[in-house]
Amino acid sequence: SQAGTLVYSRLSRDIYCSPMTARTALRHLHRKALLRQQRNLHGLQVVARGPGGRSSDSGIIATVFGATGFLARYLVNELGRIGSQIVVPYRGDEHDWRHLKVMGDVGQIVAVPFRARDRESVERVVSKSNAVFNLIGYPHETRNFSFEDVNVNIARTIAEVCADKRIERFVHVSATAADEDSPSEWARTKALGERAVRSAFPAATIVRPTVLVGSEDRFFNDMAMFFKLFRFVPIVEGGTARLQPVFVRDVARGIMATLSADDAPGKTYDFGGPEVHTYNELVSFMFEKIEHQSRTVHIPKSILKSGARVLEFAPYPQLTRDKVELLTCDRVVAPNAANTLQTLGIEPTSMDEACSEYLSRFQSKGGTGFLNVA
Repeated sequence: SQAGTLVYSRLSRDIYCSPMTARTALRHLHRKALLRQQRNLHGLQVVARGPGGRSSDSGIIATVFGATGFLARYLVNELGRIGSQIVVPYRGDEHDWRHLKVMGDVGQIVAVPFRARDRESVERVVSKSNAVFNLIGYPHETRNFSFEDVNVNIARTIAEVCADKRIERFVHVSATAADEDSPSEWARTKALGERAVRSAFPAATIVRPTVLVGSEDRFFNDMAMFFKLFRFVPIVEGGTARLQPVFVRDVARGIMATLSADDAPGKTYDFGGPEVHTYNELVSFMFEKIEHQSRTVHIPKSILKSGARVLEFAPYPQLTRDKVELLTCDRVVAPNAANTLQTLGIEPTSMDEACSEYLSRFQSKGGTGFLNVA
């Protein structure tokens, strides 16, 4: 009517709509509701703008260390799809990170060169952020960085800087294999890194995934590539170690879900897939997906480590002495684990659904090699 219409809502103050129709007013209120939902979606003190999506502003300014790695690219995509601003620290050249640019709106993903051992460099890349994620890791040692450097010292530095800068949320990614008594140096230093992070930043959220699988993984891909090169897959100590592969995108979604959990700070989460298999069973699964008859050779650990020593001279070795040790370790979520993907409301993807398509590229007849992660 000409006198106007009053539209009432619990989500906002009364709006007097003399020039507007009631429908327009309701649309306005609905948009405000979307904004408030977006603001409450994450446990950060942020001010969100826009209805959601990559062209919005979630209010999250995140620094993702290790953003060029396997898991981190999925995390960057999850952050970008809700309109977060993302700082990507990198050590190489633009070819290492430019594939991340399309995961956010124009100007939302900013790459900044940094040096992991330089504290001032770390301070610079987190100075404007309200959330920091440490996903720095590598499956083998290099000339420049040992496991101790990557998993302990750098993790400690990032945690200390985040504590000094009073970062609201800090998430550190470790592994379920982390154990200070592990025969694997990688797993041992992962455990030491957890302790260093917890000491420097007690409110840190620690995420411990099992074996990550996905189109760029270093598990099934390395296994299949080893077979393509040497025409067999080695089995050590009977292949009885138990593993619980988890889809990489589920882990990225789980990390995002910890942001909206008010009680996540200070907690440790264990992320695993829905199935537990022995290493032998996973090798059989790989051969089934590449449609090839199983060819395995049981090799004593000492002999396999001698062969792996030679392979370590390759730029990206499919097998190292430390990986041989890791093949004898169980990597599963403890039955009594209190914080898992399920507690965050995420149902893990089956291994068959997660791995079938990308392993098809190793078939003799070829395959798509693509995985739908939409």
